[in-house]
Amino acid sequence: MLRFPKARLVVLAGPAIVGTLLFLQAATSSGQGKAEEQFDKLSPRADVIYLLANSSIIFGADPNGASEEITFTGPVHVPKYPDPQFGRRRLAGGQYQIDFELTRSDLTGESYLLGGPIHLGEDPKLRSLGTITQRQPGKDFPADFIVQRKVLIETPVGVLKNEDAVPVRGTTSAIPPIRGDNTEKDINVFRGEQLPVKMLDADGKVGGWFYSKMHVAFAVRPQAIYRFMTAGEVVLEANGQQERVTVQGPVESVQTAGTNNRPVMEVVKVALRGESKLLGGRIMLMESFSDKEKFSRGLLGVEDGLKGEARTAFDLYLTVKSPGKTLLVDGPIPVQGKVLSRRRAGEVSLTTESVPVYDLETRSTFAGRGKFVVRDEAEKPTKFSVVSLALAVTEQQAKKELRPCCPRPPEE
Repeated sequence: MLRFPKARLVVLAGPAIVGTLLFLQAATSSGQGKAEEQFDKLSPRADVIYLLANSSIIFGADPNGASEEITFTGPVHVPKYPDPQFGRRRLAGGQYQIDFELTRSDLTGESYLLGGPIHLGEDPKLRSLGTITQRQPGKDFPADFIVQRKVLIETPVGVLKNEDAVPVRGTTSAIPPIRGDNTEKDINVFRGEQLPVKMLDADGKVGGWFYSKMHVAFAVRPQAIYRFMTAGEVVLEANGQQERVTVQGPVESVQTAGTNNRPVMEVVKVALRGESKLLGGRIMLMESFSDKEKFSRGLLGVEDGLKGEARTAFDLYLTVKSPGKTLLVDGPIPVQGKVLSRRRAGEVSLTTESVPVYDLETRSTFAGRGKFVVRDEAEKPTKFSVVSLALAVTEQQAKKELRPCCPRPPEE
């Protein structure tokens, strides 16, 4: 309760003044005296976030064709209000709403069906416009997020784009909407809706579809990013018969602050390709993307000035793509190894800092053994199991990147 000296009240006596004081006293007692929030503490600088996303895509004109889930990682530029190009308004219900746009994306993924890397970017002619709206009038968060997503995907067989937007929705607790270990469930997680949506090729014909099975994305705040090439073998077993399959491909892991600011290393992208007789042909082992409880996490142990080898241990959740079926390894494979050093190979510029990108140097393999049941997409056990996995860091991550398929707007 507001308290005023009695002498001050006598001096200020008068109907208007007394009424004002009574209003202030009542407002403060009820908790309504706080300043109304209007998204007025935002910086006009564009946010640049590091996005982890997973989308189901069908390549080809048939909407009932085979789909695959592709993990994309990379920076996304998000200018917003109070940049003069973007507005703010008060809605009829009292909530404030601001505008934003996704103007530039440098997201890369690996396709099993197309046998190579793909790049997801933007085209200035296909704008991805969105809004963030207060749920409670005068309180910025939590807020409702929606963006009408349109993209260009450069693939080994050509460029695809969706002129019909994919609405992507979620609930935000901050701007930018970074997801961390302490973030509540389903907060700062964004999901695509109203799928499938067709993608057009360079001739304007249907060349693919954003499919309805999976379309989820969230941003993290990396302290470091590790990208390197690996080669090794996985041992598969079916009906008592074992097969050693040679695999190779890129791996990406991200270091974040974690709970209580303790560094956490998470493997976010794997694309290990090989040929398996037991599984009927070409296969690809990939990290099982999840925004819930299945995280391929552990300890990398390497740091600047390292003397000797650092122990590495992490749990790796794997999905196995094979001809005609997608298989899930039931439980994480505990992988261990040693890292000799890291070498800074580049950086990713985010909103307020540049995050280092490292290569790794090792003298031994990352290896895991056991007997891990393989399930189908209906979660039913199959006749297959994974017996072991061994990977060695080989040549460093290829420096050659896919050339952007289309003109991009200048840096904000």
